[in-house]
Amino acid sequence: AGTTCSAAVPPQRCDDPHPTHDRLHDWTCLCAPPLTGSRVRDIAACERDECADGCASCPAAICAQHQQTCHDPHRALRDLGDWECLCVAPKVGSGAAQAAVCSLDECTAECGTCA
Repeated sequence: AGTTCSAAVPPQRCDDPHPTHDRLHDWTCLCAPPLTGSRVRDIAACERDECADGCASCPAAICAQHQQTCHDPHRALRDLGDWECLCVAPKVGSGAAQAAVCSLDECTAECGTCA
């Protein structure tokens, strides 16, 4: 079990939540932070939410500097770099792997009853 998890790319940690003879076959491969994911008796499919990283140059910080929300639409490791900044309503817009250029349609936002 431990060999299976450590052979994964990237390596994973093996956890046996019930290490007793009456609870066999419950070992689990766990992804190492900042990755998330687990799987019982097999290599886990690890994911990474790029918006959860906490460094000053990470996606969430870049979006926050512009009063925007960070969103990572695909968290599979093969999809790294697809995060986006989303404008906060009533502004609209998004930016792929960068701050968004937000716009505000005053007619829609401020004059919803105009006709």
